[in-house]
Amino acid sequence: GAEVCMHASFGPIRNSQTIGSMVAHLDQEQHTHWLTGTAAPCTSVFKPLWVDGGLPDLGPSPTGSYNAATLWWRHENLHREILRDYPSRISDVKLKRDDLEKIFRSRVADIGQQSIDSRKKLTQTCFQEADTAESDWLAAVRAMPIENFRPLLDRIAWRGFDQQADRPR
Repeated sequence: GAEVCMHASFGPIRNSQTIGSMVAHLDQEQHTHWLTGTAAPCTSVFKPLWVDGGLPDLGPSPTGSYNAATLWWRHENLHREILRDYPSRISDVKLKRDDLEKIFRSRVADIGQQSIDSRKKLTQTCFQEADTAESDWLAAVRAMPIENFRPLLDRIAWRGFDQQADRPR
């Protein structure tokens, strides 16, 4: 049951999920860390970060209650809407996510050994662009019909997770 991208479901087997992901690219010249800052790497965008530049403003730290001011909960809306019909909804988002990450990788390749401020600005820009893109993707996903209904117990579990978090639909 445990995977890198684990989605919660009903009962004792999958009662939790992946809540953030990081990939470290370590080389002799520069250590670049790629963070999601969000749950479910399959629906998240990896953004570049350098330890000496710190994190951009992600809003308040997320808690178990929905808060639209936090990056984590804004993305969680997209994640949970995709889960309503994962097979149909992930394909479009995956292509857009991969294209955006490719742009980010090219920017990182171009930044080389530039100043901390330059790298910090790039991190901030990537986080902002990903947040905007995910907001657009959320609107598109919500407009899609549900073709493949999840199993009943899975739907019940996620309805309960949404109620516990007081997440609006």
